[in-house]
Amino acid sequence: MIFYCTTQIDGHHKIGISSSLSGVKKRLTTYRSAAPHTKILFFTEVLSAEELERSFKNKFSYQRIGRSECYNLRADIIFSHVLRFIHRDELENVIRKDKFIRKKTVTYKRLFSIWRMDCLYVSNYYLDQGYESLDFLGNRSSKDFKYEYNSPLVNGYELSDNQIYRWHMLDNFFPLCQLREDFKFDKKNNIIEKSKKYILYFVDLSSKKKFSEFKVKKAIFIRKYYEQKTYKEQSLLFNKFIEDNYKKRSFKSDNVARSYFKDYIYDCIKKNFPNLVKGYKYKAKNIYGYSMSNAHKSLPFSRKMRSFFRNTNQHQHERALRFSISKASYYSIDEFVKTLRQLSDLPPIDHFNINNKKIELLQRIRRILLVNKREAFKLIDKAVEEFKKEND
Repeated sequence: MIFYCTTQIDGHHKIGISSSLSGVKKRLTTYRSAAPHTKILFFTEVLSAEELERSFKNKFSYQRIGRSECYNLRADIIFSHVLRFIHRDELENVIRKDKFIRKKTVTYKRLFSIWRMDCLYVSNYYLDQGYESLDFLGNRSSKDFKYEYNSPLVNGYELSDNQIYRWHMLDNFFPLCQLREDFKFDKKNNIIEKSKKYILYFVDLSSKKKFSEFKVKKAIFIRKYYEQKTYKEQSLLFNKFIEDNYKKRSFKSDNVARSYFKDYIYDCIKKNFPNLVKGYKYKAKNIYGYSMSNAHKSLPFSRKMRSFFRNTNQHQHERALRFSISKASYYSIDEFVKTLRQLSDLPPIDHFNINNKKIELLQRIRRILLVNKREAFKLIDKAVEEFKKEND
């Protein structure tokens, strides 16, 4: 199953699940009937997609919009929760001689990734060791957990047919392995079934040094890839990069090959950068005293936490103001000036949770704007009178 998160729709993000990327595209088309500029912010394959949806309802109940799958949460909070859910501890039954003994906690080897075109595309979060390289998070610093979205244009996925089925590159991901089928033919040009085998080309990231070397090679390859003028040239360059930089190993089954590499790459990341695969633990107790995953543990309500987690997109108000002025420009000139006066009215500054010195500065700025507003509208009224006289 595919878990996805949209860009902001009316100030909040919508999450959902689908069986395939083409299914996500259909959902996106539906969302665009109400919000034409909506894109898919990020997506990943998740085995327990329904449980991931429930974990949002349980943990972020105060940030949920009604009974919908929309949440007034920052994009980095949503992404971090998905990451920790993927890397979470799970309970497994211990059975001996067909008899249940106990439950134990296990961590399955899963990553933020997706299988596509016989390649495993792994998130750049692991390859570049942090959030900074992920375009959809804007200015995200993993050091101080500070998030500030400072661009009115949001990077996201349109999920065109080329993006889903054809192009080798997928933004914010990189293919770390490729699976190719190999076989021989008999004299009648039929495939010899016993000769079938699967060749796995995969990157060696067994040490920090190899991580660093591959990061440099990846950057050079991506620059050259987008310099190519045709899709054929891109394909040749992509295949050459795989053959020159990846190791090769053969398997009798494609499922065994896929399983081998997912375990291998997870072990490489955990060995060299263990902080990148930290997940939710089974530590919390519910009201009955049973262990439960912290992925479902509800966050306590507080105004400070709610304010910290919610979207604070400064351009949301800018777009609303721009729309109001654009709409008012079709009114009569008197109605336009009246609307402009209303939009320029400054309410008192909110004192909640603001430093006293900052409040003094904000109040001073407010007084300056109010005084100059009177002078500005004197000039505006004079210009309007001149306009009316010329057009009578």
